[in-house]
Amino acid sequence: MGKKLNERVGALEYDELIIGSHPVADVVLVDLAAGSGIIKRGTVIIGDPGGTFAPIAAAASAGKVLYIVAEDVDITGSDPVTATVYRSGKFNRQRLLTNGTYTLAKSDEEYLRLGNILLDDAI
Repeated sequence: MGKKLNERVGALEYDELIIGSHPVADVVLVDLAAGSGIIKRGTVIIGDPGGTFAPIAAAASAGKVLYIVAEDVDITGSDPVTATVYRSGKFNRQRLLTNGTYTLAKSDEEYLRLGNILLDDAI
C-alpha cells in the first residue's frame, strides 16, 4: 500500500551532534566489524581504507581512516554490517562517543581534522 504525500514518514530530533554547515556533512557507506554490539550515532570509528571499521579504542595512527556514525547500528551478529557514516562536517566535541572506555585525544582530533571533520564546543 502506498503512502500519501502529506503523511509523516519519520522524524529526527536535534541532538546537537552537527553544529555547523561548513564543511558540509557528507556521508558514505562503510562496513562495521561483526560483534561490535550496538553502535550509537556520534561514535567515532576507525579502520583501514576499504576494510572494516570499529569504534575507536586507542589513539589513531597514520594510514587509518576515521569517520563518525550517522545513525544507530546493531552489530550483535556474526556478520559485518554496512552503515552510513559522516566523512566530513562540523561536529560537537561533547557529543562524540568511542568504544566506552577510550577518551579522544588531541592527536585523534587532528586526524579527524585532516579528514575534513572539524570539532568544536557547542554552547
